[in-house]
Amino acid sequence: MELDRVAGEDLILAGTEAVGVERETGAVALLAPSHLQLTPVETSSQLLRIEARELPEWALSGAGGSPVLSYRSLQAGWQLRLGVKRFEDAAVLQGSSIRSGSVRWWPMTVSK
Repeated sequence: MELDRVAGEDLILAGTEAVGVERETGAVALLAPSHLQLTPVETSSQLLRIEARELPEWALSGAGGSPVLSYRSLQAGWQLRLGVKRFEDAAVLQGSSIRSGSVRWWPMTVSK
């Protein structure tokens, strides 16, 4: 999903339902690039927030990063409303650190 397109708006995600099954559980892992912030606005009772380390391995296979939000789905029909905020890169500043008589420089990016 192209999260950049919905930046500044709420995004509503909904779980699918398998017809004819007795019990349906799962996991939800949400990844986002560093310039986007995902914030849960409204979470249905069918979702339980968990730590990323509690996700099953299959939920992270091929993910290419660490989830910013993780949930366990307790049953089908869940909904999750997320706020999506985009950070713009500001001017690059120079910082320095004096340690043990040497000077070290590093660039810093400030988000607004």
